[in-house]
Amino acid sequence: MPPCPLSTPIPKMFRKVTLYCSLLFLSVYNLLHSEIIEVSASASQSGNGPEHAIDGNVNSRWSADGKDQWLQLKLDKKETFSTFEAGFSRGTRNYEFSVLTSMDGKKWNEAYKGKSPGKGDQVAKFEIPENSARFIRFVSQGNNENKWVNLHTFRIKGIPISKKLARASPPLRKDPSGLEVSLWAENPLVASPVAISFDGQGKAYLTRVSRRKISSLDLRNHRPWVKHDLSIRSLEDRLRFYKKAMGPEQFPDVRPYSPPDRNEDGQRDWKDLAVQKEEIRRVEDTNGDGKADKSILIDGDLGTPLTGIAAGVLWAEGAAYATVEPDVWKYENFDKDGKPAKRTLLSRGYSIHIGQGGHNVSGLTMGPDGRIYWSVADKGINATGKNGERFVYPHRGGIMRCEPDGSNLELFALGVRNGQEPVFDEFGNLFSVDNDGDYPGERERFIYIIEGGMTAWRLHWQWHGYQDFAKISGEKPYNVWMKEGLFRPRFAGQAAFIVPPLANYSNGPCGFAYDPGTALSDRYRNFFFLAQGRKMTAFKVRPKGAAFEMYDEQTIPTGGSSTGVAFGPDGALYVTDWMNGPSERGRVWKIDSTEGKDNSARTRTSKILSEGMSGKDETYLMACLAEPDLRVRKAAQFELARKGKSGQNTLLAVARQTENQLARLHAIWGIGQVARGWPDGRGKDPDVVRPLLELLTDKDSEVRAQAAKVLGESAHEQAGAPLVGLLKDPSVRVRFHSAIALGKLKNPKAIRPLLELVEENDDLDVFLRHSLVMGLVGSTKGDPKVLLETISSTHSSVRLAAILALRRHAHPGISSFLKDGDLYLVTETARAIHDDFSIPEALPALAEILDRPDLEGEPLLRRAINANFRVGRPSDAKRLARYAANPSSPENMRTTALACLALWAQPPVLDAVEGRYREYPPRDPKPAAKALAMVSDDLVKNASAKILTVLSKAIEKLNVFDLLPVVHAAYESERATPYLQAQLLDTMAELSDPALGKFVEFALESKDARLRAAGQKRAWAAGLSGVEVFAKALESGTLTEKRSALGNLAQSDDKKADELLAEQFAKVDPELELDLLEVAKTAKGPVSKAKAKALDELLATRGPLGPFHPTLQGGDARKGKELTMGHPAAQCIRCHKIGSTGGVLGPNLSKVASRLSTEKILESLVNPQAELAEGYGLLVATLKDGSTVSGSIVKATPTTYSFETHEGKDSTLNRSLIAKEVLTSPMPPSGAILTKNEMRDIIAYLSSLK
Repeated sequence: MPPCPLSTPIPKMFRKVTLYCSLLFLSVYNLLHSEIIEVSASASQSGNGPEHAIDGNVNSRWSADGKDQWLQLKLDKKETFSTFEAGFSRGTRNYEFSVLTSMDGKKWNEAYKGKSPGKGDQVAKFEIPENSARFIRFVSQGNNENKWVNLHTFRIKGIPISKKLARASPPLRKDPSGLEVSLWAENPLVASPVAISFDGQGKAYLTRVSRRKISSLDLRNHRPWVKHDLSIRSLEDRLRFYKKAMGPEQFPDVRPYSPPDRNEDGQRDWKDLAVQKEEIRRVEDTNGDGKADKSILIDGDLGTPLTGIAAGVLWAEGAAYATVEPDVWKYENFDKDGKPAKRTLLSRGYSIHIGQGGHNVSGLTMGPDGRIYWSVADKGINATGKNGERFVYPHRGGIMRCEPDGSNLELFALGVRNGQEPVFDEFGNLFSVDNDGDYPGERERFIYIIEGGMTAWRLHWQWHGYQDFAKISGEKPYNVWMKEGLFRPRFAGQAAFIVPPLANYSNGPCGFAYDPGTALSDRYRNFFFLAQGRKMTAFKVRPKGAAFEMYDEQTIPTGGSSTGVAFGPDGALYVTDWMNGPSERGRVWKIDSTEGKDNSARTRTSKILSEGMSGKDETYLMACLAEPDLRVRKAAQFELARKGKSGQNTLLAVARQTENQLARLHAIWGIGQVARGWPDGRGKDPDVVRPLLELLTDKDSEVRAQAAKVLGESAHEQAGAPLVGLLKDPSVRVRFHSAIALGKLKNPKAIRPLLELVEENDDLDVFLRHSLVMGLVGSTKGDPKVLLETISSTHSSVRLAAILALRRHAHPGISSFLKDGDLYLVTETARAIHDDFSIPEALPALAEILDRPDLEGEPLLRRAINANFRVGRPSDAKRLARYAANPSSPENMRTTALACLALWAQPPVLDAVEGRYREYPPRDPKPAAKALAMVSDDLVKNASAKILTVLSKAIEKLNVFDLLPVVHAAYESERATPYLQAQLLDTMAELSDPALGKFVEFALESKDARLRAAGQKRAWAAGLSGVEVFAKALESGTLTEKRSALGNLAQSDDKKADELLAEQFAKVDPELELDLLEVAKTAKGPVSKAKAKALDELLATRGPLGPFHPTLQGGDARKGKELTMGHPAAQCIRCHKIGSTGGVLGPNLSKVASRLSTEKILESLVNPQAELAEGYGLLVATLKDGSTVSGSIVKATPTTYSFETHEGKDSTLNRSLIAKEVLTSPMPPSGAILTKNEMRDIIAYLSSLK
């Protein structure tokens, strides 16, 4: 896409006149037009007060129960209007309401009476006759299901909310840490801000998010799309899918979705996703009073159907950059009004999947090398650079970088999940804190991001539970991330292809920043600062081998829902607070040191940054390279890199001096910039780095390391021999950078020395190992086969390094290592061949090692089994069958092998090991059927019931009629369980077994209820009347039998079946009420369907909990426990602790049934706001003096609130000081996340916790 200006520039001679006219118009407008100054209501549900109807956030609402409840707007003066807008939560209901107007708040006139359209939660526009009023009242008459009103939006066209009503400025907060928190900016200057960056003059560049989880969809809310989403390989693929799912045509394999008609074209389709826009803004304090007072829109046209959110912003070198997935933008040539004259698309193709909301393209930063870096979350990369560079990693995130003009796009590192803000320290090391995988038993990860590093995460691991093999095998879907410990710091036996995290750390990491050297106070020198929602921590790192370890963690004060973090040129730390948006609300908090704000170094830094480096001479710039602030040093470095020969000479002189280490490092990096022709590649001179050769023998190890790094990046040939010598350097850090540099020289002479260091390291330092592998990959680029010579090495570390390098080459010769005697190396080889893009030519060899008698370990066995399935030759089917029949093989691997045979003819699209989307054409079932026939007799004689169950499914799937005798034998086996026999009945029925009737009769006489229920389902085969059998089950059967009977009746076309099902509504068994309702709603008979509708309507009259009343009884506590511990959307255990497992954000549920009745447990699930657990409600109180306080309530009395502030401090508030308060629960209503059956099971489980 070519660069395009934001708008036609206004000639300079007219700009002052235009500005004057604009200000005059605004002044006159404000005098003539009114605004809303007060909002009130007759009643409100706790936490859902009237202010939520006007806050611009569709995720909040005013709620009240009962007819004639009203919400009232008061204007400062009379206003005339003829249009209003209203939007409702649970908007599929029809809300009945009227709108009244008044001049005095006493005498009212009806301006409108009607109903909401009931088509969803979108905002609807209502035209009415022209009315004049000072008071406007919305009056509810309930809805078609109950008497509640749930109004998320009420707007009067042309009447804004007053600034006083919209804002409530919190007072300055001081903390014993020596830091104080104050408000720097708030709405309407900022709204839902996420990312923040400052220029040298203290102007802040921010993003405003509007689309998150609304127009930028979240796959968790569209789970039927999971397999479709995983099939996507490009942005074009996603747009094609959107047109299918949200277009005029219906596709049988795609669940349709109708977004709100935001473009008002009368169609609810994919085009409506382009209406909401993201924004880039500049906010500044123009009068120097310490608070922002001006906001300028830089770009408000960021919205297409594929646009995500504006999650990253950076001011660097006179330009603004923004990441707004799928794009990276650059804004240049800013005029005096703060508007850019040029907008350029630097790169496109990030976040190609729908994926999870909040996983974005973010973290823009300028490295010490002068490149722009940014983070891409796990929604995938299929990107093109300015010079045609192409990177395709559709299931992985990564760290990208390019020159400031977009040239030389590179993939720096792979596998991040959602490292929102990568940060450099003063030595050029890159760190981030990455999200966890949302699984119990893991935590977020503090990661050291190194070039070429892979930090393991893959998008499809999020959805491993959707693969189909487990449905056949009966095993839990394989979770690579958790089972193979890829989230953990280094441990013995861990996968070697990854760069492990330094630590498991944090909860919900967001913004991340590093002390630049003069900020805050000396107390926080060299600290990292991490925003974690309502918490902020600070910590340091120190070297540990070739990597680092974190230490000295501290909690520091912050404000609100922290997202972005950045240091201003004044030395304060600024934090964006998006206030749980998207909404019209937002803040920027300023965190500063009471002891450091007047520090002379801070003042000096601020002055230097404000003046900038443009036009400064070499002497001044040289002095700036020795300044204590990283930002000053970097700016001076960049200016010298621009100055050509004179700048080059100055940089070299500084690099050679020995008094200031950090100045030397910046000089080395600057010389590297000159070699690349920074910033646009023109005038590049790779030979300019030649003088750095002398620094490879410098006394300072960090100087040696950075000189090696820059020489490597410049591919300076003469550096080869000295770099090889540095592989023996006493500093492991020097060895690390030298090894990576050697890889960039691509010199085969480095292979042997690199392998010698591999042998010496003996796999002890995995970060050093990574650098050596990178060296080997580059050095063997011309001939990777040379790595195969290491197969005879007696050192396993050498063979492992070769395997890792061959993986990066995707060289099929890697299969030779499958014969290795060390199963750890064999497993690593299997990962290389099988995973990700795979090495197809080596897959047959991986399949064949399943015959090795010494094979063990689930990661290896699963990949070998799956390789047989993927290659799909007749010999592979036989191998799977032999393995399944081998009694010495692990049972869960035998069932997996049988599942592969069962699915042989129609391979599922999601891989059995990784969950990756792989499509195969249909295959001939005969090889699998023949292989099954070879071993079926042996299996019946020796295998467990679990294995025989999968065998039965395989016979059924492959339609092997000839194996019915095997099925009969299995049924009659002494090892047969009722569960197995029920499955065998299904197989007999599917194969139209003539002997089915005999076995059904056996089943009906069984003592096991589940088997009897299975027999009832097939009663016709025994010549019995199904209706009679079902009637008997309903009269005297167990709960399992009764549920089965209800389902069978609903599926029957028989009129008697419909009558019998309808009769059950006469006296509903509480344990079966939900089952009866669910099956009858979709029954084939009209009578039972009508009964279900009537019961639904009756339940709706019993208040908000009425429709959920059938979930109170009949649940399965075992299933409920599984859901509580592992439901991917509800994620209960992330916030609540049960026993020793879980989080602490919500109440401890270990003995919840001793505190709450079953009805109260239901209420807490359906309506978490109804009654807040003490210590877990979130309080936001506006005091009578106009200030606000907020925090988590610990104790409430009639006169006081005891609460914990967001900084972790205890506080007490006298309730008489409160003018208005909002109490909320952070827990979402479960009715939108769980099915009623799931809710019933969870209630059964929670009710057992006493």
